[in-house]
This record gives sequence, structure tokens and C-alpha cells, in this order.
Amino acid sequence: MDKDLFDMAYQIQRRVNDAALQEASQAVLDAVGAVVLHERHRGRYDDAHGITIHHPSNRRQQTNRRYYESLEFSQQTRWEEFLRACVR
Repeated sequence: MDKDLFDMAYQIQRRVNDAALQEASQAVLDAVGAVVLHERHRGRYDDAHGITIHHPSNRRQQTNRRYYESLEFSQQTRWEEFLRACVR
């Protein structure tokens, strides 16, 4: 249910052919690079870079949605709106 923020932005940047999304993804990559002081990779987490984000793969995984919508992060970044648009 949680995804590595850096890897998710990297995958969006690589796979989506939209200049605005690629630019936004690069901003995320840069921001993660600026705040993560150390990372270490083990086993199945080779693509982990230090920050995870709530991202259910399908609607059944969207537990406690009202709570999540109330978080300042969701309100400031419109993350919940993004999830509604892309999670099926």
C-alpha cells in the first residue's frame, strides 16, 4: 500500500509523456534528494530511497479514507485527488 516516493516519481517521469508531469516528477526527485541524508538498500527494497507515501494499488486497499483526506499533507498537495484519479 505504501510506495517509495522517489521510485514512484521516477517511474512516472519515465513512462508518462507529458512535460508538466515530467517536470513535477523531477521536482519530487530533487526534493527527495535534498532531504534524505542516507539510504541503504537490502533485498527486495533495491528501489527504496528513504521516503514512502500512501498509495493503494486498488480501491479495496483504501482504508480509512476520511482520515487520510483530513491530513494537512493531503489537503496541501491534493494527493487524495490524485489517488481518486488513478486508483481503480
